[in-house]
Amino acid sequence: MSTLHIICSRQAYLRAQGLMDASDAVLFHGDGCYQALEVLPSLPCYWVGSDAKARALASRCPQKVTAVEWPKVVSMTLVFDNTVTW
Repeated sequence: MSTLHIICSRQAYLRAQGLMDASDAVLFHGDGCYQALEVLPSLPCYWVGSDAKARALASRCPQKVTAVEWPKVVSMTLVFDNTVTW
């Protein structure tokens, strides 16, 4: 089973880390975008581009992170077996 982990803060990321599996992906939104600038899991990583832009982070998007917008986020929730918001 695959899970989309939606991360909204550094603390949330720290809690979710131990439960991530190789088939999962991570989406950073809100203040969780700051976490994407630090250590990332070896999973597909995304951030909400408008959230990153609002925090002046858009130009610092790590290569490993794909910027997406909310319509794509909605479609991602349909692709994964589970979605967990941390």
